[in-house]
Amino acid sequence: METVNLHSLNHRELIEITSDKRKTIDFLQSLKLLSTERQCQCGKPMHLMKRNIPDGFTWKCSWHRCKKESSIRKGSFFEGANLGLHQILDMMYLWSYQAASFINVERECRINSARTICDWKMFFRDICLEYYFRHPEVIGGEGCTVEIDESIFARPKRSDGKILRQVWVFGGYEQQTKKGFLATVPSRDAGTLINLIREYIRPGTIIISDCWHACDRLGEEHYNSLQEVDKYNFVDANAFMKSNPIQRLWQKAKQKNKKECGTHRQMVDSYFSEFMWRQQFGDSPFKHFIEKVAEFYKI
Repeated sequence: METVNLHSLNHRELIEITSDKRKTIDFLQSLKLLSTERQCQCGKPMHLMKRNIPDGFTWKCSWHRCKKESSIRKGSFFEGANLGLHQILDMMYLWSYQAASFINVERECRINSARTICDWKMFFRDICLEYYFRHPEVIGGEGCTVEIDESIFARPKRSDGKILRQVWVFGGYEQQTKKGFLATVPSRDAGTLINLIREYIRPGTIIISDCWHACDRLGEEHYNSLQEVDKYNFVDANAFMKSNPIQRLWQKAKQKNKKECGTHRQMVDSYFSEFMWRQQFGDSPFKHFIEKVAEFYKI
């Protein structure tokens, strides 16, 4: 199959590529999301055999005395999934371009189970989370400026008589590269935040903070600290946001959080990993997402 330019691929073209089961398999093989060859347990090579099953094909042993078969999904990102391969690809595409609302997915992918849609969106966020586990973003360095801040993403409120805990997030934004990081913090004490600075920001960085209580200790950690005090004056909102990149970062993250109707507290890390992933790969989200799936699910 000819190489497809995922950067410029639109949804209509994707639908055409996956218009039948064999073309879908060929496409996924070209993306390294499905294996192109398989060896049987008996040691003989297997070949694709057409079958009257949802995927349309299965791997079958070439030795006439064996004839064992194996799912084409075995060992792949799609293993164990009940959806059609084309449905999963369609949902990947919509999610990549932030068009995977329940209405869109139900209409475009013919998936009418809210639970199924939620589960798949969680699987996609897990890819983002895994990416940052494997490739942690470290920013700053000599001559670079990083703004740090902390913000609350879940205020305590009563739900069925219970008080929900707060979820505080610590983050940084590098003006030169437009890169940043977000991390949930179990505690807001100076020791915890200093350790996060060590983890995510290179020594020698000029750190700007709004008089954060631990700034006085930054000198001990070989960082230069510039302190900015938030001034709540009546100024043009756009000008304020332009002069405070870290505030724009929080605003975007919180807007995303509200759009998703809130965030389950046990999944905050995955939501913020998705947010940071989109900041980093938003120029070609589908292409980069496919590449990450292929990286994490070796076939």
